[in-house]
Formats: sequence, C-alpha cells, structure tokens
Amino acid sequence: AYLLLSAKKAFSENVITLINRVHARQDKNIIESGVKLLNEGEL
Repeated sequence: AYLLLSAKKAFSENVITLINRVHARQDKNIIESGVKLLNEGEL
C-alpha cells in the first residue's frame, strides 16, 4: 500500500511540475509578444 501511495505522490508531483512548466512557457510567450508589440509601437 505504501509503495502505491508514494508512486501516486510522485506521479502527481510530476504532473504539477509539467503543468507549471507549460504555464511558465506560455507566460514567457505572452510577455515576449507584449514586448514585441511595445517595441513596434502598436500598444
């Protein structure tokens, strides 16, 4: 039972890490497009 529990815990931590990574990447893309717009004077 303990093994299953720790495997579940590790799995959910990996999922959380992946989600955080995806969010960080999306934020970076949004920030980069915002900077691009600012530099081109479109905002």
